[in-house]
Amino acid sequence: MQKKNHITDNTAQKIRKNIGKATYDVSLYFSKTSTETTHDKLKRIIVNDYIHKKTAS
Repeated sequence: MQKKNHITDNTAQKIRKNIGKATYDVSLYFSKTSTETTHDKLKRIIVNDYIHKKTAS
């Protein structure tokens, strides 16, 4: 099985999640021209979140 970092068409991936009585619909779209992998994006988001929370305290 081959892993893909990019969606090959223009449609967004959709996820529906029920949490308690609320239903969340999330659409995911990744740019075809992106140079970051999904791992790189998540790492950047986590690091930025950590830095901002640390400076807000």
